Amino acid sequence: VDVVGQPRNLTEMVKIDQFIQGESIRYSVEANSRRAFQNCGSIIWVLNEPWPNVANCSLVDHYYDKKLSYKLVGEAYAPLHASLKYDSLYLTKGQAFEGEIFLHSDRFEQQEVTLRWSAREAGGETLASGEGMLTLSFGDRVSAGKISLTGAGKPIEIILQILCGEEIRENRYLFLAHQGAPDSKERRADIDAVVHYFDAVDSWALKK
Repeated sequence: VDVVGQPRNLTEMVKIDQFIQGESIRYSVEANSRRAFQNCGSIIWVLNEPWPNVANCSLVDHYYDKKLSYKLVGEAYAPLHASLKYDSLYLTKGQAFEGEIFLHSDRFEQQEVTLRWSAREAGGETLASGEGMLTLSFGDRVSAGKISLTGAGKPIEIILQILCGEEIRENRYLFLAHQGAPDSKERRADIDAVVHYFDAVDSWALKK
């Protein structure tokens, strides 16, 4: 409730919980990857849940259903990957937000890639976008530029795509407005954005 708001039903509560878990683990894996060769990396200790617990950091639940974290973390471990470094999941109205895009390559062969990114109101209007071409070698962790936005009091989604030949790898980040009381209209917008984000990531993962 403190992070997003008051869910209306069990389905929303599950999606909010999985969003918080997935983003927490994904960011940890990506942050360690950005520090490659200066640290030891990350290993996920709890893949699946052998008991039907309601509170656990597993990526796969007791019934073998993959959580949102399974998809986000799986993408974070991909040998060709775009990540976003940021300081907070909240875009405070009127305050500047700055994120930095990194490209990760663990492929032995050199890769010519195209990076595309866009920032938009969750499920709505595009606010900013960009595109560029880079050459990546094995072990590269390359800063590909920064994204600067001003918080407008609405949830924002940032989408990163790497195109390499016919391959497309996509990574999505959701930033919340976090305004008002837990059951206010503003916090309702945060919950709706989480539900939309959850379904979009789930749909994209099924296509790949």
